[in-house]
Amino acid sequence: MDGVYMTIPEMQSYLRISRKTAYNLAASGKIPTYRISPRKTLVRRTDIDKYVNSFKA
Repeated sequence: MDGVYMTIPEMQSYLRISRKTAYNLAASGKIPTYRISPRKTLVRRTDIDKYVNSFKA
């Protein structure tokens, strides 16, 4: 998916983190998610970038 939204596995690849960590970030609410169907959850790329940038000094 080449756009504003990505799936959890795409977020995993984008951040280079484990599958478990990606799903934990989504489940904990640290990165907001949008459930569009029972099997499809999307994440905005800007939300991911905000989360990553919150760790930079």
